[in-house]
Amino acid sequence: MKYSFIAQKKKTYPVDLLCRTLGVKRNGFYRYLHQSVNDSGDPNLTEMLDCIREISDASDSTYGTRRMRKALNALGFP
Repeated sequence: MKYSFIAQKKKTYPVDLLCRTLGVKRNGFYRYLHQSVNDSGDPNLTEMLDCIREISDASDSTYGTRRMRKALNALGFP
């Protein structure tokens, strides 16, 4: 509830001020934002994130953005 209020008012007031006023931590708010983006329910996004994790694990996290993009393109993701 507090995090959704902060998300609504973050364009008007600084996030730091809103978090201090409501008694929550900033990193908790940003974690909430990150989770809400990842939990969008888009099946293509979920499938692509799973592929990214698999590619990253297979390459021992050595792939950068260019190589990751090429690997995703090879799997059929634009």
